[in-house]
Formats: sequence, C-alpha cells, structure tokens
Amino acid sequence: MMASFAYALRYTVEGHCVTPLRTGGTEGDPQTLLRDAAGRAFLQGGSLAGALRAWNDCPALFGSQESESALIVSDVMFDTQAVQSIRPRVRIDGATGTVDGTGKFDVACLVAGTGFSFTLVWRGMDGMTQAQSEIEEYLSSLDSGAIVLGAQRSNGFGQVRLDRVKRRRYELADAADRAAWLDDVEDGTPIRLSALPPRDRVVFSVTAASDALLVKAPTGLGVGRSSVKAAMLTENDRPVLPGSSIKGAFRSQMVRIAPMLGIPAERIDALLGRGDRDGDNGVAGRLRFSDGAFTRDRQFRINRIRLDR
Repeated sequence: MMASFAYALRYTVEGHCVTPLRTGGTEGDPQTLLRDAAGRAFLQGGSLAGALRAWNDCPALFGSQESESALIVSDVMFDTQAVQSIRPRVRIDGATGTVDGTGKFDVACLVAGTGFSFTLVWRGMDGMTQAQSEIEEYLSSLDSGAIVLGAQRSNGFGQVRLDRVKRRRYELADAADRAAWLDDVEDGTPIRLSALPPRDRVVFSVTAASDALLVKAPTGLGVGRSSVKAAMLTENDRPVLPGSSIKGAFRSQMVRIAPMLGIPAERIDALLGRGDRDGDNGVAGRLRFSDGAFTRDRQFRINRIRLDR
C-alpha cells in the first residue's frame, strides 16, 4: 500500500484574545457560548478554517470539490478558567428611532485576555516549503489582526494575538521523523512570525473626549431608594464603550446624511452590513469597529428624580 503523504508539518499555537470573542451559542442562543462536554469554551475548527480561507482561499491547502484538504485544523480551545461576559444589545427601529419590539437582547462573549491554543497539521507528497510559507502567512495575518475569529466581528470582536508558535517538520522517509509522527511527538521549535504589511485594509484611529457617558451594564447595583439603578458596563474591571454602540451611532448618522448626498441605502448595507432579508442570511459589513478604550476615566454618581406625571 502506497503512503498518502511523504511530508508533514505540525504547528502548535498559543495565544490570547485582544478583544472579546464570541464562539456562537447552543441552538442559536446569543446568551450562551459553544462548550464541550466538560464545559470548556471552544471555537470549532471549521470556523477557524473558514476565517483563514475567507482571507485567502488557497486550494493547495484547503482542497476543492475534486481534492481533499491537505490542512487539518483543530478546534480552538480556550482556557479552562475563561471568563464569560454579557454584552447588552439594543436593536433600533430605523423608522421610529426607538427600540424594536424584539430589539433588546444580550450577547455572551469571552473577555479580552482569554488564552487559547490550537493546532494546524499539513500533509503532502511534496511542496513542504511552499506549504510552510503559506501557513505562516496565515498565522502572521491572525497575529496582526487582519484575520479575526468568531461572531460579531464588525462590532469589534475576534481579534487575537499569537504568543507562541512552534513548528515541527516531518520527513516520513527518515526513521526518526516517522517514529515521531506515529507517536504524536510535538517537540516543535519556536518560530518568529514575519510582520505583514496591511493588505486591502485602511485603519482609522480616533481620539475623542466626553464630559459624561453611560453605557448600561445588563444589571444595576442593587435595588432600593439609595441604591444605584444603572451601572456602567465594565470588562476586566474597566469601563467599556462597545464597538456595537459606536457602530450604531455611526450608522444612524450615515442613514440621516446619505440621502442628502445621493448615496443609496445599499451602499450603507454593503459597508456596515445588515440582518437577514428576503430569505437570505444577511450581509456581513466590511467596516469593523473596535471597543472604545478609556485613557482617563473617573466614575461618579448622578442623582435623578422620576416624576409621577
């Protein structure tokens, strides 16, 4: 029986989330994360492979209708103690400017800083040097933020940083390599990823100031006349201005200004995305918004009075 491959590459990758990351939920529930039987959060290997392939579809790695994939992509496994956070979301009715009847919902995510690991394995009869170059370009793109993972990516989720990448090369004609492959020996050598220049990407960095700002957390800080009714949304004990809030304000102004400039609504949908319509699955936005990071913040309490009209 002839061997199906003569060479192999194994990459073991460790990294952390730069921004929150959403893995999807059970039966589409936005308030849950995808977890294995032991309760550990994970991102399916198919989702990772899809993100890599969407950035640059390489048939030699991912196969086609006529050939199987040469690249095996594992699930992305997150730390066993990964912290789950809840982001409140509000869907606004564009016609009335008020909350849609079903527009209030919460989204679960893993907080920034969460660690993870995954493995990439390539197998082939030849072309190991070319495959190595292509795989490491994908990894560099992940590390630089050109490729983002999971859901809610246009709302600032899914950017990661790769902390440690190890590579192991196997030439199956060599007895030692063959034994290491059969025994799943992962004694790879740490490698340094090359920095990639931005490709088809423009980054805008915005600095702003505000006298006072409140993004409400899912719950307040207690009940009663002397208790705080609304609390600032925080993550990792720091106040957060969600990318979804910035995107919502941006869209609102675009919808108002676009007709004055003769810009059709389809252009806005192509840039910012939209939900499902006419039986399709919606349109993914091309513009990504990060969370707003506060450089100087001071939280204070404001007393309000509710009048009985």
